[in-house]
Amino acid sequence: MFSLARSIFAQHPSSGCDMPHPPMVKGGMLTLSAAIKTGRLREFIAQEEARGIGPIERAALDAEIKRLATTPLKSKGRTSRSSSGGGSTEK
Repeated sequence: MFSLARSIFAQHPSSGCDMPHPPMVKGGMLTLSAAIKTGRLREFIAQEEARGIGPIERAALDAEIKRLATTPLKSKGRTSRSSSGGGSTEK
């Protein structure tokens, strides 16, 4: 089992530097994308582990990623050619 955040950090080891960065948070929490962009992965890992986000088995992670990647999005009854609000489907 491994921590997803630790796995990401292993892929981006230079992102753990202790340089000061502008705050990039959402709802008071550092986002993963902000942590990667600003080199604050160590801070992100600590934050998520404090929230109780713990290890996951690699097989379970791979299965969930595969499920998400192959599940079609719900279209809410529209296709890319459906008109919207009186618009035309013609080009």
